[in-house]
Amino acid sequence: MAVSILSYENLDIQLERPVDQDIERIFDKIVKNGRGGWCYELNGLLHWVLEEIGFDVSRCVVGVLRNERGDAILGNHLILLVQLDNLYLADLGLGDGIREPVPIKPGSYVQGELVFRLEKLDDGYWRFHNHGFGDPTSFDFKGRVSEFSHMRSGYRNPHQLGFSDTDVGLFQTDLKGFCRLG
Repeated sequence: MAVSILSYENLDIQLERPVDQDIERIFDKIVKNGRGGWCYELNGLLHWVLEEIGFDVSRCVVGVLRNERGDAILGNHLILLVQLDNLYLADLGLGDGIREPVPIKPGSYVQGELVFRLEKLDDGYWRFHNHGFGDPTSFDFKGRVSEFSHMRSGYRNPHQLGFSDTDVGLFQTDLKGFCRLG
């Protein structure tokens, strides 16, 4: 349900406004003011909600397009790892990514008409492959919790996070309302 009403947007980053993990600010922005948020905000809020209702959930930093940009890009995205019967990947912050959690196991996962894939890499990372027309196309992560200190929060310059000038985005999760500015 939440995925169909929460929007991805990174306008604060592009406008060089400070970003942080202050849950009260994030709650006000997204819930009270009806704005979207970027991955650290959307997944940070989901982390808080899941933890408050008793789920075993952890934050994990990843590298979007690590296959093209290398390890220096690690930390430009945040996902959640949720322990249920298996370890699951949850991600509200990719823009046009998964709609439901997927188990961290190699394979393809069909959600509606979209097909996502997880692949275990030789270097110990997992690679998430977005659906066929998804942007970004992939991200890499370790199947373990990352220390919060490794996350790239508090940045004012979008280029420090690996964004280019054309990466300003507004995504609606139904894929009908994407707008790329730049």
